[in-house]
Amino acid sequence: MTIYKNLFFKLTKINWIIYLVLILVIFNLPVFIKAISNQIYNQFLVDLYYHFSYHKYYYIILLSFFMFFSYFQFFKKKRIFFNVNDLEQLKNLSWQDFEVLTGQIMRHLKYKVQEQGGAQADGGIDLIAYKNNSKYIIQSKH
Repeated sequence: MTIYKNLFFKLTKINWIIYLVLILVIFNLPVFIKAISNQIYNQFLVDLYYHFSYHKYYYIILLSFFMFFSYFQFFKKKRIFFNVNDLEQLKNLSWQDFEVLTGQIMRHLKYKVQEQGGAQADGGIDLIAYKNNSKYIIQSKH
């Protein structure tokens, strides 16, 4: 079960815009394949055309599912960053939200942040931040 949980966690970390682009590509792929296969006959292209013609909506639904999760996580991070205004609100954050806030503060300071934490064992590393060819390992304690 943890393999699926980790996979789901990693798939929702992908930016929602990438999912949107993939959905648009998959939606238009049969038309593109049809145009190519009319010029050059290739059995692989014909099979690919029929596959995507019949199954593209399943792919679109699956990608939409992950896109919405990714979209809501993106705006949750922004909401946490802009809504913590005083020490009392900071104290009331959960440890997960505190990690998110720490990452958002580092991003605001122009660091490239890679989130490591989550519900699984992370070896004590919650965030890895990069700036000016330097790597910073961050462990949040709330």
